Amino acid sequence: KTIKSLWGITVALTLMIVLTLPGGTALGSEMHTPTSTNSNAWNLIWSDEFDGTAVNTNDWNFNIGGEGWGNNELQYYTDGQNVTVANGELVITAENKNGGYSCWYGPCEYTSTRMTTKAKQEFKYGRVETRMKLPTGQGLWPAFWMLGSNFDQVGWPASGEIDIMEHINLEETVYGTIHWDAGGYASYGCPSTDVVPTVDVTQYHVYDIEWDAEKITWHVDGILYCEANILDNINSTEEFHEPFYILLNLAVGGDWPGSPDAGTVFPASMVVDYVRVYSANADSIFTDVPSTYWAWSFIERLYNAGITGGCNTAPLMYCPEATVTRAQMAVFILRGMHGSTYAPPSATGTIFADVPVGAFA
Repeated sequence: KTIKSLWGITVALTLMIVLTLPGGTALGSEMHTPTSTNSNAWNLIWSDEFDGTAVNTNDWNFNIGGEGWGNNELQYYTDGQNVTVANGELVITAENKNGGYSCWYGPCEYTSTRMTTKAKQEFKYGRVETRMKLPTGQGLWPAFWMLGSNFDQVGWPASGEIDIMEHINLEETVYGTIHWDAGGYASYGCPSTDVVPTVDVTQYHVYDIEWDAEKITWHVDGILYCEANILDNINSTEEFHEPFYILLNLAVGGDWPGSPDAGTVFPASMVVDYVRVYSANADSIFTDVPSTYWAWSFIERLYNAGITGGCNTAPLMYCPEATVTRAQMAVFILRGMHGSTYAPPSATGTIFADVPVGAFA
């Protein structure tokens, strides 16, 4: 993973930050207590069903190296040598062999794979879901997670991190956590055992988050077990109102799980049936715009950008709840046409008094 502390340990901040005890108990009322799952309809906007014979590099990158990844991990992440795609499944395999690689502690003892959709598939809000089965054993750390798309510019934890599913060792639980910068490192999360007594991770389960401008919720097989409030950037959570990309990896060792022992079986494989991303179905939000309308993708991107107001005063009209400037609307249109991370060349002049030269659009 990126930079991580032991789960359940928080750093005291001078700002009003909700601290979390082991077990996900919040010391304060600023984070939501789970009550029910989100009943909104969802519209599939991207998926990888792993129906081919190799990783689709139009969607995925490989992180490479053995520098410990901020957690004193023991594996070297290879350039795809530890992953296969066959029979509708992606399989990431950790092996206890050197392969001629050097790690932070000397010759590497393990190899594995870490995949990301960085700069290829990035998302803001929606339902992010996988179906997978995991290996167990001391020192094994599989994860399905997200990092802020501005990671290279601002670093961690300012980029924000959403851990959709993490598992360690032989535990019968998984963890959902967010990490961010609030004048210092902050985290909030829960183990699934807060709600689900046990999870046999060696069998297929569906793990997901539902993420909107108000909150992030975590589920196992549709059962809600954790919820974090991000409404109006509460507790400096502005990171979670920006685009993120997806990561899949199987780490070996590290500060959290500890090192493998004699009982850890290698090779160890993390098997992924699919990864899917949905946006909230605007048919349930914008009653005036049917999904068959030619501008549907633009409306959907507006919703994903947090502009969620609709109106039905006239057919095929969009009425945002708040005033939108010409510069903001230009951004929405350009990103609707070119993708969520599109940025045109810098402006050289302006004839609009309300649009400064340095504006995005």
